[in-house]
Amino acid sequence: MQSHLVYHYTSLKHKKLWKPFKTQLYSYLKNLKGQRLLILGGSSAACLNTEFLKNFKEIVIYDTDFLAPVFFKLHHGFKIKPRYLIKDAFSSDGENLTHKTTQDILTQHQPDVVLLSNVVGQLPLYYKNFFKTQDYKDWSERLVETLQNYCAVKPKERTWVSFHDLISFESPLNPALFEKEQVLQDKKDLQDLVRVHPSIESFTDHLTFQQAWPCPSPVLTWYLNPQTFHFVQLTGSPHFLKTSSSSHLAQQSTSQVAPTKDFNL
Repeated sequence: MQSHLVYHYTSLKHKKLWKPFKTQLYSYLKNLKGQRLLILGGSSAACLNTEFLKNFKEIVIYDTDFLAPVFFKLHHGFKIKPRYLIKDAFSSDGENLTHKTTQDILTQHQPDVVLLSNVVGQLPLYYKNFFKTQDYKDWSERLVETLQNYCAVKPKERTWVSFHDLISFESPLNPALFEKEQVLQDKKDLQDLVRVHPSIESFTDHLTFQQAWPCPSPVLTWYLNPQTFHFVQLTGSPHFLKTSSSSHLAQQSTSQVAPTKDFNL
């Protein structure tokens, strides 16, 4: 409960500080459309652009945070009315992660787009006991397989996307961290992320750098607050990575985001 409140408070207090990250993310997601969007996690969808949400006639959100529906309205207004289900999309008992839970949700709702919204990088923190005996790589490979199998039934109509923390670390506000967008290819890239930024002395590894998450994929940059910085991987089904990257490159050729001028603490 306390961690949820801190997150919601941060999302409102540092709304302008989050804007560069949200702009980056929206540039990849904006062309996703369909009848139904299923969001797993999300915690009030504070990272998502309202215009993106308008692309869907129906939105279903699974979240364990019962405060999320209230803060969703603060971020996106009252016209967008998602169906909130305060349930865990990855566990049936709150202690063990099961792929069948996620699979059953997909079968029930039949979404056109499945969005894992900043959630899989948090699971190793919330389910520490589970991952003491279970390998995260094996678990994530099975989750990706579940998502790929669901989309494979209708590959032109369905897609899945995940954005999640790779690493986070303490760093004083440094606009230079936004200057170069990264593309994650292999383990060496993640090591380079740490090496090229001397401000990183120690960091939290969210265990999400695994071969299971499709690459190459963009790495987005996010200041959660003026002291905490995150590298966020954006990945998904092959169709999403191909079409979104092409669209993003086209947009970059005509405009450049200048995130530093949005800093207003």
